[in-house]
Order: sequence, then C-alpha cells, then structure tokens
Amino acid sequence: MIIIVGAGITGLALGELLKRKNIPFRIIEASQRPGGNMSSLQMGPYLIEEGPNSLQMNDQLFYWLTQLQLSEDVVYSLPAAKNRYILKSSKYQKLPKGPQSLLLNTSLSLQAKKRIINERRVKSLAPHNESIDAFFRRRFGDEITDYVVYPFVSGIYAGDPKQLMVKAAFPNLLKWEKSYGSLLVGMIKQRNDQVHKGIFSFQEGLQRLVDRLADKVSAEISFDQEVSRLYASDPMYLHMNKGKGIEGNKIVLTVPAYQAAKILQSSYPQIAKDIAKIYSPPVSVVYTAYKKQQIKHSLRGFGALHNQVERSNTLGTLFSSSVFPNRCPDGEVLLTTFVGGSLHPNWALAPEAEIKERVTEDHQRFLGVKGEPVFQHLRKWEKAIPQYTVDIYPAWEHEETLENHGIYLGGNWIGGISVVSCIRRAFYLANKLEAGVSNKVVEVK
Repeated sequence: MIIIVGAGITGLALGELLKRKNIPFRIIEASQRPGGNMSSLQMGPYLIEEGPNSLQMNDQLFYWLTQLQLSEDVVYSLPAAKNRYILKSSKYQKLPKGPQSLLLNTSLSLQAKKRIINERRVKSLAPHNESIDAFFRRRFGDEITDYVVYPFVSGIYAGDPKQLMVKAAFPNLLKWEKSYGSLLVGMIKQRNDQVHKGIFSFQEGLQRLVDRLADKVSAEISFDQEVSRLYASDPMYLHMNKGKGIEGNKIVLTVPAYQAAKILQSSYPQIAKDIAKIYSPPVSVVYTAYKKQQIKHSLRGFGALHNQVERSNTLGTLFSSSVFPNRCPDGEVLLTTFVGGSLHPNWALAPEAEIKERVTEDHQRFLGVKGEPVFQHLRKWEKAIPQYTVDIYPAWEHEETLENHGIYLGGNWIGGISVVSCIRRAFYLANKLEAGVSNKVVEVK
C-alpha cells in the first residue's frame, strides 16, 4: 500500500494517476479540505483565487485534463492579458512582445535593446552556482536585470534574484545557453514545441481542478488527520496527532518542506535538518475591487510588477478582471496585489490595516485610483513560496537515499514551484511507484 501524505495538487494528482493504474493507495490530509494552497473563493459577486491565479497549458496537461473531462471547462485568458507592464520612471510601461514591438517600445533604452538583440553573441557559460542576478547581468546587462528580471522573479518566487540559483529555479535557461548559445533562441524553440499553450483557468476558478481530483479519489482520502512522524520500520509506520496510525510499504510526502522535515525528524534527523533549511518567505495578497471610473489606467494587461530600484510598497498587481471574465460585477475591476516576499518579509506580517494602506497607496500612485475600494479581502501566507537558493541542494541530494528506503518526495519545493510542475512531479512519481507495490495496509489504534 502506498500512503500519500498531503492532499494538495501533487498528492491529488498522484492519487488519481495511481487509481487509474489500479494501484492501492491512501491519502492522509491534515486539514478538512483538499487542494492545499489552491483555493477559489466566491465572495458574493467576486471570484477570488487565494493561491495560484492561472496555469500555463502544455500538451501533456491538456491530454490529462481531457481524461479528467475538464478540457471543455477550460477558460483561456482574454486577449488583453498578453500585455505585461513594468514599473519604470514611476509609471507602468508596457513590455515589448516581439521583435517589432521591441524596436518601437519606449520602456527600454536603446542600450538595453542592443543588449537584447546581441544576447546570442555572449559566449560565456554560467559558472557553478550562478545566481539569477549574476546570470542575467552577464547576458543582458543591468537595465534588463533591474527592470525586467527582478519584477519577473518577484512575480514567480517573491524572491531575491541574488539568492536564487538559476540552475535550481530556471534550469531551462542553462540548457538553452549551453545548447543554443542564446536564451532568446531557446525560448522560440520551446514555444514552437507545444500544440496546446496559453494561460488558462476554469469558469469557477482553479478550484475546479482540485474538486474534480478530490471526487476521483474521495474514497481514498482521510481528512483532519495530521501526520506527526514517520518510523522507519518494515512496513513503515506513520504516527498521527489524533492517536491513530497507519502502515505502508511506500510513503510519499507531498507536504511543504517544513512539514516534511518534521515528519522525518525521528528516523532521519540529518535529512530533516537539511530539508528544514528551505526558506519560504511570508506573502500577503490583497484583492481589491473598484468602480471602473475610479481608475485612470486602462488595465489592458495581465498586470504590472515592481523592481527594487524605484520605491514602491508592493511586489506588483495582477489585473485579475482583465485576465479572465466574470471575476467581478460589470462596471468594476478586480485587482490582486502582492506584499512582502524575501526582500520585504516584515511587510507581509504587518497588521491588516497597514498592509491595505500600502496597497492603496500603490494603486493611487501607479493606477491613478481615486476614492475607496468597493471590496477588499486579505489573505496572509506566513510560509508562501519555497526559495530555490543554495540551501535547496542538500535537501534534493537526499532524494535517492529516501527512495531506497521507500520514501518519495513531492510538492512545490522539489521539481518546480508551479502547479504545472507539481502535476509533472505527480506523473514522475506515479511511474516510479508503479512496480513492486504491496497491497497490504494495517491501521493501528
């Protein structure tokens, strides 16, 4: 029997794949709901994504959604979402979308444009453990790094590019550099590889995927059962805080790193210590609705992200109602704004009123907002996104040792932080687990 600890997207997807293969399993979830940090809330007329806001389609994902009978429920982003903005010279400026728009774009200097065009002439290769900051300064120079890369990294990791390792956080960049001598060429070739692509969600939000998976494996999930420790017996034994325990031949930990470390502490103290070093900074997310006439900016875009050169109170804002339809009432706009992260963790932990004040000030400065919001909702994540810094490598190096003991690792701290990466990890684990699984399970009081 396989025991999956955690009913987040990795655990649910893995369970669905194992069930399709007729492999016995059990999912143990500490909370009273599935999905982990994926949660879509319908708050009156407002559809709020408390976790990930959208997914990036690819061929494997589309085929899987088809098998789940969800492909027809997919909602792709609106045309306006193709536009992306960065903060520069105290205002939001549109990023170029292609070669022609690059030449006409005014958000980047002539020197920066030359660096982009000549990027393929950079012959140097990344040294060992090069940071994202160093990697992009080497290939594109300071302006692109400060005004494009820093906001981009903040939008994905809420992290510090000087601390994040390019090999861990964006491994494809190193592959493109080595294979093609150019990131731009690599991006173009990757874009042409996929038949199904684009940013998408579902009519009811990303919760639709979570709910469908939970329905598929409902008979195999136990909720409100927190695993506190693992004992490396044969079979292995998982102790739960509410007095029950369960035995399994193979254990899959799909929980956050800090929870995985706690579970492994008793039997694998050094491994647990290395996993516990993975840092997940706090992030607060503020959802704000205004009447359209309150905002000067057109909001024709996916959103706007901030840099660390110019003063701002937030990491940036997604124009949620411009990305997908039916997120708020007609005549209103819905914004999603991020505060905190690795560079400003204390901002995310401030009192609610202070966080909302920071958000309102940035809306007024950069979007031309007048007046008070008609709706506002705050979600705090004390441990948000795992940071792929040098501290991630020792944790990853234990993967083979644990697998030799029948323990497998999943979740967004290994294999990629995105939802799509977690789903890919579930496929990888399902294939590994397919052989040599015992059907025996013993529950212990």
